[in-house]
Amino acid sequence: EHTLNFYSVDLAGNIEDEQTCTFTIAHPCFLEVEVKGGFGVTATASNSGDEDLTNLEWNIALEGGFILTGGNSGVIDVPAGEEVTVKSGLCLGFGQPIVIVTVDCITIEKSALLLLFFVLGL
Repeated sequence: EHTLNFYSVDLAGNIEDEQTCTFTIAHPCFLEVEVKGGFGVTATASNSGDEDLTNLEWNIALEGGFILTGGNSGVIDVPAGEEVTVKSGLCLGFGQPIVIVTVDCITIEKSALLLLFFVLGL
């Protein structure tokens, strides 16, 4: 993230108040995320780049259906050329929730079938 401070001066010598603009330079994303069901939800973040990816916020949520418990979140580091797996923790309920997995800037939404402890159809 970068911050640019700037102002202008016209030909009469009038000076504008300083202004600020904050921006981010986007780099290619070497992060891939795979989502699987089963006993809860599992998300695997893979780094195909040459640099470590650090302090990536992640979240797994289930929305819809009848959910008693489910979901999890945290922060992970994914070293270059490696993968890291995170889990939702205990999921309990039934119905057809939407599973929403976010890792850094990647969000995946998938329909699922929740039968007690099992998440199917991902």
